[in-house]
Amino acid sequence: VTGGANYSWSTGSTSSSINVTSSGTYTVTASNACYAYADSAVISFSTVNAAFTSDINYGLAPLIVTFFDQSTNAALIHYDFGDGYTDNIPSPIHTFESAGIYEVVQTVTNSEGCTDEITHNITVAGDTVAFFPNAFTPNNDGNNEIFLPLGSNVINSQGTIYNRWGEKIYTWDNSAGWNGSSDGKAVAAGIYAYVTDLTFVWGETVRKKGWVMVVR
Repeated sequence: VTGGANYSWSTGSTSSSINVTSSGTYTVTASNACYAYADSAVISFSTVNAAFTSDINYGLAPLIVTFFDQSTNAALIHYDFGDGYTDNIPSPIHTFESAGIYEVVQTVTNSEGCTDEITHNITVAGDTVAFFPNAFTPNNDGNNEIFLPLGSNVINSQGTIYNRWGEKIYTWDNSAGWNGSSDGKAVAAGIYAYVTDLTFVWGETVRKKGWVMVVR
């Protein structure tokens, strides 16, 4: 509104313009020493809200998930399943073939072009089999130098090594493994106990225990 010296809005504002965030009728009176002029405007916001659910959010691969659209005022619906696949039907069925944590994003658009999106995680578990060597040879020849549990879908391991008297002699993190030393010195050949925590790509941590032989 321009041309007035004084302004009075239905919101209580006295500035020459206002910003509004909700639908409704807004009135303003502009006045100066000579006249007063009143006007009104009807503001309507077109909203769209993304929302969806799924029949399951955790399971073993391959995991078949049905998604249910619960969005409002959506003219277009798009899903990104986080595994390279997408779909544009309101309530799709999708198969997650591999283990992992997938961010499923629903993006909705209304007839006026307004958009909204929401994300839910789907956790897909896989093979938890891990291989533990029963011996290794940390003798600096470049072969079989590190004791490190291996397995499909393992993203991290933490471990502790104990001697035959149950004393803790070594720990590792970040899948570093054991190099056959304790306090910076090579341990004697023999049998040692291990306790490891294996973390898989879907977030699960599994503890394994056993014995390993150091061969010199």
